[in-house]
Amino acid sequence: GTEAICNQPVKFKGIVFDIPGGQPTNVFTVTGVGPISLYDLGLTVASPATEEIYRYVTDVPMQFKKPQVWNLSADEDVTLSIDKPISGNDNLTVSGKGALELRAESADYNGVVSLSCAQTHVYAARDAFGKASDAQVELHASDDGAALFLHGTTIEKPILWNQLSTVGITAVEGVNVLTKKLTINTSSK
Repeated sequence: GTEAICNQPVKFKGIVFDIPGGQPTNVFTVTGVGPISLYDLGLTVASPATEEIYRYVTDVPMQFKKPQVWNLSADEDVTLSIDKPISGNDNLTVSGKGALELRAESADYNGVVSLSCAQTHVYAARDAFGKASDAQVELHASDDGAALFLHGTTIEKPILWNQLSTVGITAVEGVNVLTKKLTINTSSK
């Protein structure tokens, strides 16, 4: 199928997104009121079975119950879109060649966000990374890059930009505001 509906609270140890080739669409969506409580196995987006572009959408609130490690594929033709808020206090680490889109305000998320995925696009008006000022957003250089694209947003967490490789912050459109400190680290690890 191409859709999962979560209209009741559900608990998952982890989530794996994987659409085999030959499906009628290249989009898979999880919808509903949920929320999804996500535990210690995090989230994995598998590499596509074909050369097509795949899009996975979570349109249901998610609560982090354990630290999260998300792997966004070994293929750049994959996008994971988070369309509803995330909440919780546990840290989130995202890596892989795929793209992450944050489209919801997540003011109740208080963890550190560590990004070494190829691309992160922030579309939420504000607080896509949460609001806690003692937890930062970290951009880490990797073979896949770690580009942060801002699409008219306000980020209310400090940002640590480890500028060692193909890492970048780009204001794509609209007014983009950083309300906390931006630290650029140019030293080696």
